Amino acid sequence: MIIAGHETVAHTISYALLFLAMYPEHQITLQKAIERIFGNRPPSKWKYPEDFLPFEEAIALFNETLRLVPPVQSISKKVLTDLPGPVTLTASDGQVFTLPPGTLISLDSCGAHRHPKYWGPASQEFNPRRWFLKTRSTGTTKQPEPGEEDLEHISGKKSVGTAAAESINFTTENLYKPPKGTFLPFSEGDRSCLGRKFALVEFAAIMAVMFQNFGLEFDLNAVGKNGETWIDESEVNRLGKQEAMKRAYARKTKDADRVFKDSVWVLTTQMKEEMSYRWVKKGNELWRPWTKDPNTA
Repeated sequence: MIIAGHETVAHTISYALLFLAMYPEHQITLQKAIERIFGNRPPSKWKYPEDFLPFEEAIALFNETLRLVPPVQSISKKVLTDLPGPVTLTASDGQVFTLPPGTLISLDSCGAHRHPKYWGPASQEFNPRRWFLKTRSTGTTKQPEPGEEDLEHISGKKSVGTAAAESINFTTENLYKPPKGTFLPFSEGDRSCLGRKFALVEFAAIMAVMFQNFGLEFDLNAVGKNGETWIDESEVNRLGKQEAMKRAYARKTKDADRVFKDSVWVLTTQMKEEMSYRWVKKGNELWRPWTKDPNTA
């Protein structure tokens, strides 16, 4: 389980970094949250739950990355073999399915995570802000109704219901709670992943350490897979350095999107190509001059 946990979290972090380099406006949001919560305190002074629980931006980033890139694309389930008869299930579209005891089921997590009915018309796009109720503009904003039994929040409070708590895994009052069965990065039910809390806390801690003092950008000096170069010197002379860098960054972002879409599943979802980044002092990122702060837009 330890090996599996590190494998999945490592690839989730790699995709989160890719998305943050592609969409730096969300990197600004993450950096500001780290400033608000951690300030200049070193990691040795951070405390749980005082520092982790308010870090909702990390939870949203974690969830959105897993929504687009679930580590396991197909989740296996099995109808109990000792049932007295078949199980009847009714889908959200009204279809009725009869499942005999012992039936093997494969849940398509990618399809569930991108279904426009639950995630809106922009379900294919990376947007961590969709998880915040106050900024959510696509899909339903209605929280699931309470179930027959409550589960504890990550904060220790009671959740809004079994379906929401199991589906979102970890959430707060400010974050969207998808209907049960629409968000499955850790599976659901009694046999869901035991390491989900470890994964989230590890992810949040790593994001806070990396982005407390630094920003991430694509390395435009790195040569592409087929020998591509990103900076066009003629654009620098004709348009000026900042506009030329903006266009070069856009070309690199388009190539990064290709790498993301060419991902393969080998035990877990992963990229086939390496990406080249640069860590720079926060505030000195190449994309900073042309990137708007979404919190003030």
